[in-house]
Amino acid sequence: MKLWKIAAVAALGFTAFAADNVAPTKAELEEMYNSAYRAFDAGKFPEALKQLDAIDARQPDLAASKNLRGVILMRQGNYDQAEAALTEAARIDPKFWNARFNMAEIPFLKKDWPEARKRFEQLLSTGQSDLAKEASQLIQYKILLTYLMEGKSNMVDSILAKLELSPDTPAVDYVKAAVALQQKNESEAKDWITAAEKNYSPQLNKLFVESLYEIGWMEKPSGQRRASLPLMTAAERTEKTKAFARSKFEQSQQAFRQRDFATALKLVDEADKLDANQPATLNLRGEILMQQGQFDNAEAAFKKAAKLDPKLRDAQYNLAQIPFKKKEYAKARDRFETLYKRIPGGEKNQAAELIKFKIFMALLMDGKESRAHSMMEEFQFTGDTPALYYAQAAWEYKHNNAQKAEDWTTSANKIYSPALNGVFADAFYDVGWLQRPEGSSSPAVAFDTGNVAAAAQSDGGPAVEPSPIPDKGSAANKQAGMLSLGPSTTAPDGGMELAGATANQASATAPAPETN
Repeated sequence: MKLWKIAAVAALGFTAFAADNVAPTKAELEEMYNSAYRAFDAGKFPEALKQLDAIDARQPDLAASKNLRGVILMRQGNYDQAEAALTEAARIDPKFWNARFNMAEIPFLKKDWPEARKRFEQLLSTGQSDLAKEASQLIQYKILLTYLMEGKSNMVDSILAKLELSPDTPAVDYVKAAVALQQKNESEAKDWITAAEKNYSPQLNKLFVESLYEIGWMEKPSGQRRASLPLMTAAERTEKTKAFARSKFEQSQQAFRQRDFATALKLVDEADKLDANQPATLNLRGEILMQQGQFDNAEAAFKKAAKLDPKLRDAQYNLAQIPFKKKEYAKARDRFETLYKRIPGGEKNQAAELIKFKIFMALLMDGKESRAHSMMEEFQFTGDTPALYYAQAAWEYKHNNAQKAEDWTTSANKIYSPALNGVFADAFYDVGWLQRPEGSSSPAVAFDTGNVAAAAQSDGGPAVEPSPIPDKGSAANKQAGMLSLGPSTTAPDGGMELAGATANQASATAPAPETN
């Protein structure tokens, strides 16, 4: 929501709101806090303070409420009262960086440069290892400005050197702009600010230029809102980005299932940019490229995924699929046999049956009919998969008996789910015996049996009821345990985002006050 994006971090987790029987519920406090924030955001400070009074009456130890009160009082110029509220917020949660940042802002706004510098330096020294880079650099920039305001230009070079080591923000450009403004060189300052605006986001630029408004070296444009920064820790920022990457990954999966491969590839690129080199993301990229016929690029993606996670059997299976689709059957068989050997004995069930079927198909297509026929005899009518039915159908197709082949696949469709049938029929599309239905894509097998039921329903719909063929019911009853279909469901972790709440501080629905 809009308010949340411009908000600084709330300090106390809303999970702690219902600590006892008299405390308000989590939902009640969230709504009360949201109401106070909305009033604050609309500039209705008296109304916002009244809402905060109501919160304090029911939940007096809420750091988020104390911080918002402090920000409002700062806006009103009531610095002593603001500091008392912020001090209380920091007492409740000593790692509530937003409240501590706002406490340092008070002497900065009062132009008490030594005190402001002291507080910012304390914040930096205690939070350096935790704070994300843009927060750390903003604080260093504020410290440098206090030196400039005292005429201590000799301190600029050492701080600037530190900032140049990590150019993640426009801090260096704004330091140089500040030095130019101190020397009354407005044209040069404007050039540095323009350079920063070209290379960094509007949000970051607003954060750094705000300080120049505060010290009076630049005039703030009429109607422009104050900038804000949630001082999340590096770990919290990473988790935020991981969540965003997961979202992009899931959106890519959805586009893939809808055969919108261009969108799927774009989204998987975004997921990879947010959290690079995640095996599941690389595997999904390979599946998309494989559908587009870009086999070499797909193989490169699968190999990278398998190297990063040797236990990701999805990628290993897809690696074997590549030569099969390219009709390089001896190579495909070698890869499928290697994969089959890696499956632990206790897991040799549905997944193993599929791999054995692919080995059979590779033998059959490579002219190794004697070996193929021997393997076909290993499949069972009462198996967990339609492997026998499709092996028999393949044998008939290979020997130009299309009608008999169709009889076998028709029987399989009466017993097993569409999802299972789709996985086995995929080989027939690859070799050209069947025409793939328009709008359908190759089922991507995920060897994650823990997600079986959900995947089977989402990708293939509910299983078809078994027909009354004697002795086949047991196979139908077992089909729910089949490996799931669709792109690998193991989403990546990974990130960075300028606004949001820390995992242990605030509900995702509750906005928090901006850093003043």
